[in-house]
Amino acid sequence: MNDTRWICELALKALEGDESVKAAAILACQQHLECHPPLHRAIYRSRSLMSQDGLNAMLEHARASNHQIGVTGVLVHHKEEFIQIVEGPTSTVVGLVGTIRNDPRHDRFALLAAREVSSRKFGDWWMADLAIDADDFSALAENFAGGDWLERKISQWMTAP
Repeated sequence: MNDTRWICELALKALEGDESVKAAAILACQQHLECHPPLHRAIYRSRSLMSQDGLNAMLEHARASNHQIGVTGVLVHHKEEFIQIVEGPTSTVVGLVGTIRNDPRHDRFALLAAREVSSRKFGDWWMADLAIDADDFSALAENFAGGDWLERKISQWMTAP
């Protein structure tokens, strides 16, 4: 039986009134959340002030750092225009977005979406790099509607042969 189902069954039994089961359910939920914190996804747009070498160095640093803190995502760009998706534990992503917002290597920061999610869309990449053409970037920026369309489109490009 998976952890989530076991925790749910304990929670249902806890509602029946057995104090020892209530205590066990609370402990199990706390332990589960420590091992499986809620996931958060944030999407922002900005304009890079970096050279290509600066971008490459930033991506290399982001991949190493994201690996350590459990963050995954993708940076989509055309020339100096960025759209980035980051996902990971809620507190980590919220802190990271604050750091990114204040990073002097870009400007025109705009948070497009931030929400709790049940699973990662870009879990295979500590930070994927996807350079696209002007038309595709414009389509992403113009058709953005809460992130779902954007996430699907990026996933399609990344999995295309």
